[in-house]
Parts: sequence; C-alpha cells; structure tokens
Amino acid sequence: FGNFVGVNNHMGSRLTEIPAPMVRVMTALKERNLLFLDSLTSPNSLGERAARAVGVSYLGRDIFLDNVREKGAILVQLQKALGIAERRGLAVAIGHPYSVTLETIEAWRSDAESLGVEIIGAQEAIEFQAAENQAR
Repeated sequence: FGNFVGVNNHMGSRLTEIPAPMVRVMTALKERNLLFLDSLTSPNSLGERAARAVGVSYLGRDIFLDNVREKGAILVQLQKALGIAERRGLAVAIGHPYSVTLETIEAWRSDAESLGVEIIGAQEAIEFQAAENQAR
C-alpha cells in the first residue's frame, strides 16, 4: 500500500476499548507519521485519549454515510454532515467504497460546492482542526 495518511478502526471496535493495545497501535502510527480515524463504533473508545497520549493526529467520525445502502438514505446522511459542518466548520463523514455511496457523493458534490462546502480528505481535516485550535 502507499499514498495513505492514516488508519481507521473498521471492524476494530473492541480493540479501541483496551488501553495497552491502543497505545501500541498509536505508537506504531506515530513511528510511521500516520493519523487515526476513529469510527467511534464503541461508546467506550479510547482512541482519542491514546492518540493524544502518544502524539498521533486524531479524527473522530461524526456521520456514517451508508449504514443503509440506498441513495436517498445516503443523501440524508450527507445533509446531516452538512449541518454539522455549518455549525462547527468541519464534519467527519465515513462510508464504504460501495458503488452507490461513491456515486451519491459524486453527484452531491456539485450541490455542496455551490453552497461553499468543500469536501476534503483526512489530512486536510487534521490541518483544519489544528488551525482552528491555534485560532482559539
């Protein structure tokens, strides 16, 4: 693999609840200069705490786009993400590479951009958060 900026705990919810393994994961990410995107599929995730303790860049999911694999349902989730972004300046939405998800995002993108919304990647989201934190 190449050209990726971090990892996500897809199918790793239980692990995110256990301190020692999470610190080991974060240490490995730190060594590779990678970020951690937490799906937050466990309410007891230690992802953010472990990332901060080790000095790893962290993003937490706000919205799942495609729990329901239908265009209409994905559009509803995208609108929820838009609402979060309008309030906070940033929303983290995650989904699977299903055809319907990718096609819906692509079709929605031009509508979003006409509203002044920019779809960015995880690294840009980390940089945005850092800039917001410095401004405070």
